[in-house]
Amino acid sequence: MKKTNQSLVINSTLTLLIILILSSCFSRRHISKLRKPTVSIADTIKAIDNFDQADLIKMESLLKTAQERAQKSEFISSINECIYLIVGNKVAFTVKLEGKNISIERGIMKGVSPTLFIPFTPAIAQHLVDVLEDYKLDSAEKFNICYVVFMPCLNRMYSMPYLYETSLYKGRLDNFLQFKIKNTEGYSYHGKWVEISGTVVNVDGMFITMPGLIGDPDIRLELTLDQAIELYKYVVYDAVKQQSASDKLKLFKKYAKLINECKVYERSWH
Repeated sequence: MKKTNQSLVINSTLTLLIILILSSCFSRRHISKLRKPTVSIADTIKAIDNFDQADLIKMESLLKTAQERAQKSEFISSINECIYLIVGNKVAFTVKLEGKNISIERGIMKGVSPTLFIPFTPAIAQHLVDVLEDYKLDSAEKFNICYVVFMPCLNRMYSMPYLYETSLYKGRLDNFLQFKIKNTEGYSYHGKWVEISGTVVNVDGMFITMPGLIGDPDIRLELTLDQAIELYKYVVYDAVKQQSASDKLKLFKKYAKLINECKVYERSWH
């Protein structure tokens, strides 16, 4: 009888140890469930209704100049976005990009869903006009544009509808990530040193993005400008194309390879 009791105790102890060991091997790094926000930014944001302001008049004029120059450039041909330009937490202008077809309207354009929400100022408008002066972008100019659009693009990547509609990404998305754009060339944002970085945290099944490197993430990625553009292109454009399951798998493997190449840090207990 004693031997039986001892065996039960030993077996119970071994079982408990196995459970503890196994549970320590599985971190909560990857997300098991996503929850789509019931209310989007577009549902709550309002448009500016008074354009009799010097700054708005100036920005509108600069936008028209930028539009004319962009339509003559080559890099714009692969871009498809509907952008809300935000001034004082309201939509000042909507810019719809469909390759070289560019439409600009005051306030909110009817019948379209915004893909990017970008803060806008007269200085940013002037910088955009200056960048487009020769109808092409060099690396320094790409860096300047990236500084302005980085967080809006990060927000878009983590609000793509398919993330919530497919099981393909279940168990593959990290809970806590950081992204940083490499700047080995020492580029500045119009004479000012800046770091382009952001943190993405999953809270209760939804993603929250914040500028800067905050906390100790699951993983940190450091990307060149070209790698960042490739990643955005994959998540926003390529992943939603109609294609066969094998082509989707090839694309996903390419994406996974890029992530692995850019990973510079992983929390030790992962």
